[in-house]
Amino acid sequence: MQILAQIISYASAAVGGVFAIFGFINGGLNRRTIFMAVMMAAFAVWGASIAIMYGVTDETTLVSLAVMNYVSISLVGYGMLMLALSFTPIGDKQFWIMGVVTMIPLLCISLAMLINVETMFLGAVVDENGLLRELVQNRTGYLLFGAGILLYAMHTFAFLGWATRTAKTVAGRKALMMMLIMGGVVNVFAMIFNLFIPMFAHDYSWGWVGTLAIPGFALASYKAVVKFAQDEL
Repeated sequence: MQILAQIISYASAAVGGVFAIFGFINGGLNRRTIFMAVMMAAFAVWGASIAIMYGVTDETTLVSLAVMNYVSISLVGYGMLMLALSFTPIGDKQFWIMGVVTMIPLLCISLAMLINVETMFLGAVVDENGLLRELVQNRTGYLLFGAGILLYAMHTFAFLGWATRTAKTVAGRKALMMMLIMGGVVNVFAMIFNLFIPMFAHDYSWGWVGTLAIPGFALASYKAVVKFAQDEL
């Protein structure tokens, strides 16, 4: 199971990196490709950090990898939010103002984790087989992180719904609807296997399952970005 988890996590990470690059190549330099690249790069770090955690037994290293993993998840949430907003009719000035404002919670929680890992984790427990059994959570920090991710997700779906309703063509509406559906899938997977199970069951062994949804959402986002860039949908 450990080898399978590593293979899937590394593969999902590679998908994130590939789509980040090809989004720029085929989508042009605009606000959509910028935030798609941010999101895909964060996906790559998310998958890779999970893969590396399997087999690591040093407590300090495990906690550092966990912090990297959760910072990348917050970047995924922010990237998804801004990518969804980029498809709406909102003007550039309002878009970038919202980008700065919505970045504040991300920066606060991420900097807090990076400066002091105990903001999120107080330690790690490894079983007799050398596998991570539990990350000891700082409940306050973890709950604040979870609330922030849920808030980002809610606004992401609101913006994608708005963009879908205001799309000018059938092709554009279909592209955004697929992105909305796959965005729901990746959020459900991440919420269950990377947030709720660790929060309530204190079991971190299923984190790799959350990365299974990355390829589908990456493909849907790529198609939407490229279609809008080429056809002004």
